[in-house]
Amino acid sequence: MKLITFIIFINILSFKVYAQKNYDKLEDQFEDFFSTMINEEFDEMIEYFPENYRERLDEKSINALKQVFNDSLIDVDYQKVQIIKIGKVQEIQGKYYSIIDCRYNLAMTYKNLQPWQTDDFMNSLMITMRLSFINEMNAMDFKYNPKTKTIKSIHEQPIYAISNDGLSDWKFLYFGPGYKEVFHLFLPEKLLKK
Repeated sequence: MKLITFIIFINILSFKVYAQKNYDKLEDQFEDFFSTMINEEFDEMIEYFPENYRERLDEKSINALKQVFNDSLIDVDYQKVQIIKIGKVQEIQGKYYSIIDCRYNLAMTYKNLQPWQTDDFMNSLMITMRLSFINEMNAMDFKYNPKTKTIKSIHEQPIYAISNDGLSDWKFLYFGPGYKEVFHLFLPEKLLKK
């Protein structure tokens, strides 16, 4: 009886160690993905998108994304991401999925403002930006400093992780709450119900 209990214990322990290594790989790849955003490495970042998403990006969309990264009028500074929770890896329709809940800080500084971009204009713009950040980027906090022309925001959101084998080559996908209608194009319905 003790031998059977010992064997079961060893099997459970081995499974937990194996599962932890897989979560560690997922976490490492997610941090690598996020560092491409921090370092503004657009071409590297896009390699972390799932293939079915990359296939739908036309040249116009890619150029728009690159423009966001290379905008000379706005400095964008992503802070290091904090992983709150990595969800259970589950197999759905032959692929593996997990949901990573994360938090990060974002700072955007406007520079080289034009004469028509007065303080009143910027304050009005910030009302729209605040709503956009909350509705489309899951911002929990949004502050604008008119002296430095800097927005500081805190975001907490789920990122979808996708892998063919559940072990490596994780791809990542995020849509803000304002884009929920496109989730079903890239993610299985079963995952979206969670």
